[in-house]
Amino acid sequence: MKQISPFKFKLKITLVIVSLVSSINMSFAQDVLIAAGGSMSQGGFLVSYSVGQTTQETIEDNDNTVFQGIQFYQSTNTLKVIDFESNLEVSIYPNPTSSILNLKTNQNNELSYNLFNLLGELLISGKNSGNIVKINIDYLPNAIYLLKVTNDSSNIIKTFKIIKN
Repeated sequence: MKQISPFKFKLKITLVIVSLVSSINMSFAQDVLIAAGGSMSQGGFLVSYSVGQTTQETIEDNDNTVFQGIQFYQSTNTLKVIDFESNLEVSIYPNPTSSILNLKTNQNNELSYNLFNLLGELLISGKNSGNIVKINIDYLPNAIYLLKVTNDSSNIIKTFKIIKN
């Protein structure tokens, strides 16, 4: 068995001890115990605070002292979706079709339509000029297409799967 020098042995032991101590310290480095906290508001400003945190910087003036550091907060927001066109109905007929596709709406809203193949290539696009729009797909090969109907804000109203036979 090969013997190592006492210096190399001490160096290896020192490295092992330093590694162990460092890993223990790193595992506790980000632990913070928040003892108390709250929020205050004055003059249109809201400040939340917590006590017991590690501070990084202190800012003071005549009346106030602010300790900047770790701050935990919770924000709860409610997302509300308003469907302005909930009464809008869009239909397609006949489907499957061989030549003419009818796009029908129950309102006179300005709508746009785009017909795509399954590779995502735009084949036909247009806008409605009334409650019924006739779309000629006679020259297209028999396949499955996607018709995307959007409003004047480019929001998708509905997407139809069209079968051309």
